[in-house]
Amino acid sequence: MYHNHSKLGLTTFILLVLYFFSGCSKSGSNPISKTTTPTITSISLTFGPYNTAVTITGTGFSTTIANNQLFFNGKAAVIGDATSTQLYTNVPLSAGTGNVTVTVNGTTVTGPVFTYQPAEVVTPFVGSPSSAGSINGMGTAATFYQPYGLALDGSGNLYVADQANNLIRKVTPSGVVSTFAGSGATGSADGNGVAASFNGPEGVAVDAVGNVYVADTFNNLIRKITPSGLVSTLAGTLVKGYSDGTGTSASFNRPSDLAVDVNGNLYVTDLYNYRIRKITPSGSVSTFAGNSSGMLTDGTGTAASFLNPTDICIDKTGNLYVTEGGDLIRKITPSGVVTCIAGTSIIGGVPQSNFAMPQGIAVDPNGNIFIEDSGRYQINELNSNGQLVTFAGTGNQVYNNGIIGLASFNFLEGIVIDANDNIYVSESNYIRKIYMQ
Repeated sequence: MYHNHSKLGLTTFILLVLYFFSGCSKSGSNPISKTTTPTITSISLTFGPYNTAVTITGTGFSTTIANNQLFFNGKAAVIGDATSTQLYTNVPLSAGTGNVTVTVNGTTVTGPVFTYQPAEVVTPFVGSPSSAGSINGMGTAATFYQPYGLALDGSGNLYVADQANNLIRKVTPSGVVSTFAGSGATGSADGNGVAASFNGPEGVAVDAVGNVYVADTFNNLIRKITPSGLVSTLAGTLVKGYSDGTGTSASFNRPSDLAVDVNGNLYVTDLYNYRIRKITPSGSVSTFAGNSSGMLTDGTGTAASFLNPTDICIDKTGNLYVTEGGDLIRKITPSGVVTCIAGTSIIGGVPQSNFAMPQGIAVDPNGNIFIEDSGRYQINELNSNGQLVTFAGTGNQVYNNGIIGLASFNFLEGIVIDANDNIYVSESNYIRKIYMQ
């Protein structure tokens, strides 16, 4: 009898193959469905502040970043790059001290403890570096256009001279931005809230009862805004000039900033008149210090001279501090005595400037003075012992957040310090906050 051996052999082979794969499937040894449990073997640093670069080493990580999740003490961190054995990240803000954990495709493993070290950090607050505008809203959803002067009221609300928008903006402590006064159109109209108008306001100050004062720079006026938003003209005329007097009988030439003392007196940097002017609550304007020479002379009252004084602040004992175009920081006592406290040093017998275009200036409750060195894109601190140090900024003109020594700035304009030592800084289209985290 004839047998077809080739057909029998083929059938047997097929059955054996099917049995083999069926057996693999039943035993669960299919390598396609097998997953690897991740492990953490080490972390490159076990302590550090916000934004510290840390590498997590282990096994079983996904090379697809989105498949990995990384936490410091339960605080999510952003993964910059991932391999199967390493995850690269930076410590998140306010992480606290606790274990590092990694979750890969739903499986979580716990690693060593990371000790978070609080440090002064520069963080976004309101406005956006990528857009200019006048949109109200929360945090970085709001927009500004060249915000300059900053001031705080007793409740921690921030007032902003939004110069190119011709607006005075209000920012709550939680970062909600609204328009406090101004229509946005160029003008000098008095009125309530948005019915009023300004022309390039640069400086703001707030008194003890919540009145906001504005250096309405290109109108050559000093404006007053009540807590309810009613805008009036306190002093000055639309025609630039120099004259003391009351209300509109006085004149200014580009007033750029102002400060208010405990008695409600205003002190104004009258930029192109080279003077510091004083305005009483009733609107009486006088010359507190400086003369028309445009020199850099110490002295008392009008015997002293300034060169383009730009910004001003006041300490708790009534001393004024002024930045000016001669790259100096001047102090004026309540009795009008003017001295230079920072700005020059002698190297090899040659005078050297310690600043390049000092701009905003603020003083904290302990007497430490913070100065925006706008030409060097840094913030300097003149401490209560008279030592001048770099407080924040790398000196590079870029936008970069992080701990104060690694952060960088762009177009520094205004600065103010609240009761909790938080610092607010205005730049081109945004305001950032510096605080301990």
